[in-house]
Amino acid sequence: MDEVKSWWESRTIWASIAQVAVGIGVSLGLFDAAQGTTIAAQFPDLIVGVVTAALGVVTFWGRYVAAKKIG
Repeated sequence: MDEVKSWWESRTIWASIAQVAVGIGVSLGLFDAAQGTTIAAQFPDLIVGVVTAALGVVTFWGRYVAAKKIG
């Protein structure tokens, strides 16, 4: 792993950013079904949980298959 890539070329970084965005959305109540908003109707808690878990798997997978350092 001697080659270097930019941070924006990293799948791990992008999956982490998406996971943080979902976490912030949950914290702000954007996915709260009790509020009855359009977003909540489209993304119930189960789907948000599955998406968050999937992003975590992508993060681990991205780091496992990484062949270049982030520089």
